[in-house]
Amino acid sequence: GEFSYDILIVATGCKTNFFGNANLEKYAYGLKTTYDAIKIRNNILQNFELLLSVPKEEKDYLLNVVIVGAGPTGVELAGSFSEIRRKILPRDFVGEDIRIILIEGSADTLSSMSTVAQKSSRSYLANMGVEVFTSLFVKDYDGNTVLLSNGDRIRSRQVIWTAGVTGNLISGLTNGSIVKGGRIRVDRFNMVHGYSNIYAVGDIA
Repeated sequence: GEFSYDILIVATGCKTNFFGNANLEKYAYGLKTTYDAIKIRNNILQNFELLLSVPKEEKDYLLNVVIVGAGPTGVELAGSFSEIRRKILPRDFVGEDIRIILIEGSADTLSSMSTVAQKSSRSYLANMGVEVFTSLFVKDYDGNTVLLSNGDRIRSRQVIWTAGVTGNLISGLTNGSIVKGGRIRVDRFNMVHGYSNIYAVGDIA
């Protein structure tokens, strides 16, 4: 039904942005909810168990962990996988053979942060054995092979997509209040641009 209001607060959050690529949405793992995190954990551990029995030519698909997007989530995830590879997996699997590959479309990791953060994060990841590729985009993924913008291909059955989000917008706001990425433009008090009684908070702002 309809509700009148004195003040409206929009807190509808965001969802994973696959930029219109249906294959990526179908085959890559998103990471926005606890359920997503549990699904990633379970599937990757299952793939590592399969390493013990699959033919040699199948192993690359299971050994390569590909993370797309080197923002805060992607960088932290790559570092976490590196720790798991070093400390946890060797007890039961073949940790030293696992490749952790981080792909970023811009020129740097943590591109929205300071130059110091960019350089430090890249150096830190390199020291942890993470393979970082920047200025590259993922063009497609069929569940087995990642196609990059330079034509290279990476075999992997575990691709985690952290390359951006888009807002869960509601209709009715003016175009001037919506910014890139489907988010709502606000001032320092979270008041929506162009309104005096509407606020946006959280990831949508």
